[in-house]
Amino acid sequence: MEVVTIINGLKSSSLVDTLGLSSNMLKLNTHTVAPILTHFINQSFLNGIVSDSLKIAIVLPLFKKGDKLSKDNYRPISLQPTILKIMEKALKLRMNYLTIFNILNGCQYGFRSGKNTEAALIEFLNELHINLNKQMFVGALFIDIKRAFDMVDHSLLLNKLYLLGFRGVPYKWFESYLSNRHFKVKIGNCYSVPFLNRFGVPQGSVLGPLLFLIYIDSIFRLHLKGKIIVFADDMALSYMFNYIIN
Repeated sequence: MEVVTIINGLKSSSLVDTLGLSSNMLKLNTHTVAPILTHFINQSFLNGIVSDSLKIAIVLPLFKKGDKLSKDNYRPISLQPTILKIMEKALKLRMNYLTIFNILNGCQYGFRSGKNTEAALIEFLNELHINLNKQMFVGALFIDIKRAFDMVDHSLLLNKLYLLGFRGVPYKWFESYLSNRHFKVKIGNCYSVPFLNRFGVPQGSVLGPLLFLIYIDSIFRLHLKGKIIVFADDMALSYMFNYIIN
């Protein structure tokens, strides 16, 4: 059963989500909960609805270093409901056509199987060396988009999903998935009031990175001069040219 495989493949964790569940709890009861979750997930996919109870994340502030009273010295960790992660993993398997048919540009190296920062760096340097050996001049622009994942516009993302073929119920599912999302900050045993999240892809989710790649993929169709290589939201644009003095 697919759901059993997904549950067993979850990263072991005792952290409890907003529904009072953890991956460890589900793993201990896999064969009991799998048929129930399978029915629940199928109903969500058939009706294009994601329950609002699955769209509440817990944000845990993780201290890095320095003054503990400064909010800038904490890194937020987003804990999504475990059931939603299982649902997302099942859907992501059905979105593999994006990779099979090379729909996402090959110069995107972030969050993709068989690609990493080292491969991106090698391609960039190869391009550099080839053109330097041709006595070409090389210019490069490096871009790092600040808080890129948090600034994704949901209406634009839905439009991009529509253009990729997500129509009807699948489109409705993503529309429901992205809407009415909330998060609560947890410190010790205390929770904040829920905050509405109007922008961004869900941090700590399974689909978040893939949705961001879909969102940013259109940058490769801007007909920029030169070659662009991207790792998630980090970009390197290289431009080679001859410089002739008359």
